[in-house]
Amino acid sequence: MQAGRAVRLEWPTDLAVSPMDNSLYVLDNNVVLQISENHQVRIVAGRPMHCQVPGLDHFLVSKVAVHATLESANALAVSHNGILYISESDEKKINRVRQVSTNGEISLVAGAPSGCDCKNDANCDCYSGDDGYAKDAKVNAPSSLAVSPDGELFIADLGNIRIRYVRRNKPYLNPLSMYEVSSPISDELYLFDSNGSHIYTQSLTTGDHLYNLTYSGEGDLASITDQNNNIVTIRYPALSTYLSDLMLQ
Repeated sequence: MQAGRAVRLEWPTDLAVSPMDNSLYVLDNNVVLQISENHQVRIVAGRPMHCQVPGLDHFLVSKVAVHATLESANALAVSHNGILYISESDEKKINRVRQVSTNGEISLVAGAPSGCDCKNDANCDCYSGDDGYAKDAKVNAPSSLAVSPDGELFIADLGNIRIRYVRRNKPYLNPLSMYEVSSPISDELYLFDSNGSHIYTQSLTTGDHLYNLTYSGEGDLASITDQNNNIVTIRYPALSTYLSDLMLQ
């Protein structure tokens, strides 16, 4: 961390203020800097293309915001609970919004990758996904972001001449009469029955079942089966009233 006056900016293009701690975020040439109220500066997302991270696993690097490469970043917004949103667009195949959590992990929020050129290919479909999961939706040249006090995200979808709205995940009753709750960060979909019992966990990307859960007639968790058919059976000792009495086999 350095003092603000010691930092040299190259090409600052956007600013955002955190409602949580009044720190200032500066987007400077695909790097996001955070300036605290006492004028201390640190990088919170992005790195220059020439700065490699040798000896680290690519998957792990891609999840750490300060090691991730931002692509044509153009806008910032910060929620009331400190989540940083970054819009990226080359107006062609990269049109997305990512978020940086308070623990420094970066993940996709909205904007599925395009297989064609949104800017130069008239037949390229660069708009989709209304009423679906935001990370599966296609946006075109997102240019500005805003976050409401309750944490809902608004995206200026310039290429589609629309304002897109990303709301928090709310339970959704599917055709099987099960409630769905998704977690884009962990890439998982949780399904609950009408009583609120967790029945399945699926991959949000493939739809494969990751875990199946069963319950006793009294509604207690009885077993968990993973995608490889490994089973954990849960037994409750007679008259047990403490969680420490639960036994797994």
